[in-house]
Amino acid sequence: MPEQTDDGATKVVSGVAKLASSAIGGVALPGAVYAAAAAFGTASTGTAISTLSGAAAVSATTALVGFGSVATGGVVLGGLAVAGAWMCRKPGGKLGGKVLSAARRVQAEKA
Repeated sequence: MPEQTDDGATKVVSGVAKLASSAIGGVALPGAVYAAAAAFGTASTGTAISTLSGAAAVSATTALVGFGSVATGGVVLGGLAVAGAWMCRKPGGKLGGKVLSAARRVQAEKA
C-alpha cells in the first residue's frame, strides 16, 4: 500500500468528500421524514395526504411534521436538514466516513 501523504490534493479530495456527504445528509434526513409523513399521514380534514397534490399536499405534510403548524413544520424540516448535514460531516459519521475512505482509496490508487 502506498504511503499516504497529506498534500494539497488529498486535502481537496477530503474537503469535497465532506461537502458531498454533508449535502447528502442534509437532503436525505428531512426528505425521508417528509416522504414518510406524506405517504402515511392524514390531513386535518381526515384526507390521506398521499391523495392530495400541489400546495395542499405540501401544507398538509408540513403541518403534520410540525405537529399541526405549517410554520413549525418548516422549522423542523430545516432543523433536520442542518442535523443531517452535521451528522454526515462529522468525521465519525458513517456516511461521511464511507465517502471519505472511498475518496482516499481512489487517491491512493492513482499514486
